[in-house]
Amino acid sequence: VENANIFVMATNTPKPLFDWNWVDAKSKSGMRHINGVGSYLPSSSEVDSKFVRDKCLTIVDTMESLHVGDLKDLDESSDNFVGTLGDALTNGGISSNMNGMCTFFKSTGTAIQDIITADEVIKLAKKQNVGINVEM
Repeated sequence: VENANIFVMATNTPKPLFDWNWVDAKSKSGMRHINGVGSYLPSSSEVDSKFVRDKCLTIVDTMESLHVGDLKDLDESSDNFVGTLGDALTNGGISSNMNGMCTFFKSTGTAIQDIITADEVIKLAKKQNVGINVEM
């Protein structure tokens, strides 16, 4: 993990799968980014919450994501909490002065993401003429 620039954590685990003390905020070749998309409960944590608190600028998909285990040491007033992805995109993103911190995007999923994804899959299936129509 010491040479990785991007981590994609997609596990529903009660505790991190490896020791985050092995990971510095910066890799040898540059900045690090973490996507956390698997854990969604207060009792779940893919990434060590102290690592997130101390070493990451954090963006979430929804404010409810602040209630999951990875983010239990953060709140809206934390210095390294950026806000929602929508806020970051409309407000110019993350400052280029990140003080050596990695970036962390936490997504717990929302119904609208599921609906949009399903709609795109259906459109693609129709375009490629694959799949089976099921009457409901």
